[in-house]
Amino acid sequence: MALSKNPKDLVKEFKTVNGTVTTLIVKPEFFPAWAGDDDQPYRVYDKSFSRLVVTIIRKPAGGGKLVVNANIPVWDLAGIYKAAENASMMGAVISSSTFKWAMDTLKKASEPETPASVNDGQNSRREENKKKAIQRASEIKIANGKLKGKTPYQALLDGEADTLANQIGWLEESSRKNPKYKKTNDAQVNAIKAALYLANNNLLSEEEKKTIQHECAPAQETIVLLPATPKGDSRHPDENDFCKCYEIEILWHIGDRYPVEVKIGNYEAPIRKDASGRQNVIKSERKKNEKGEYADRNFSFRLDETSFWNDVRMIKAHMSRFEQLYAFNQFRDADECDEENRKRAAEEKAKREAAGMNPSGMRMARG
Repeated sequence: MALSKNPKDLVKEFKTVNGTVTTLIVKPEFFPAWAGDDDQPYRVYDKSFSRLVVTIIRKPAGGGKLVVNANIPVWDLAGIYKAAENASMMGAVISSSTFKWAMDTLKKASEPETPASVNDGQNSRREENKKKAIQRASEIKIANGKLKGKTPYQALLDGEADTLANQIGWLEESSRKNPKYKKTNDAQVNAIKAALYLANNNLLSEEEKKTIQHECAPAQETIVLLPATPKGDSRHPDENDFCKCYEIEILWHIGDRYPVEVKIGNYEAPIRKDASGRQNVIKSERKKNEKGEYADRNFSFRLDETSFWNDVRMIKAHMSRFEQLYAFNQFRDADECDEENRKRAAEEKAKREAAGMNPSGMRMARG
């Protein structure tokens, strides 16, 4: 009895923000390499089509579904894993108390002594900036989502810095789609930025800091795990010579609660080939269509480190099963092909010798 609607989905992560459900799905599309396809069986995976199909699905609260897709060739996975391991170690070092103590010590050592009168002026300006930011972050309540009914300042003190930062992106996207809400959304964005300014610039008192559960300082650095490279299907252009194209980029934001970001863009654009036959997506000429299967849209999905490494474990486990499944037949296939090549080489050599030719194929002179 078939119970699962998507039995081949390997990774499935989802989140809900302000009623919009976003889902990340990774589906393996692996094919074995065979000698009969002019491939190398010892390489396990076929040289052209083995990949991970990555999909981000967005279902707005009002209904409907928007989808973007991209492929990651199996050959790119090892580099992604290695870059992720390095980024994870960097994040662990930067977040350690020893590192923070060392950086604070170096900062204090490099700061020149400032006359008391100058310090008094600086402190006065800091207090003034703090008062203005608190006022701005307290005068407007958030209208939608998890923080609905709270002022940004209240949300900050409740440890919701990450949610506040995510709210900015949602509000800006809402303004783009519904210009009539832009004025209201902009006011909320400004209030949220004022709240984040308080934390990012260390303007909160020690007592206020104790109530904040998460640091809201920006990430120290962003590591590229997989760079965005335009690719497309040049085999099926439309009547105007436009092809379905995609880009996928994977980033690691060091210091963030959700450091791993998967970004996918879909669009339609012309594809040209250079002298060597390589594709060149003309992104500057892409369609600006907003509807259709490959409308010009970009989605992203953020993962915490635990979820990311669990997903990596699932992918590696599936690859291991695939490799073991085909190992015996691929070893036999390689041996048989190698033996056949030796046999043919020997037959060709015998034919050349019988025809009085040297190994290079040139006829030998007779004495």
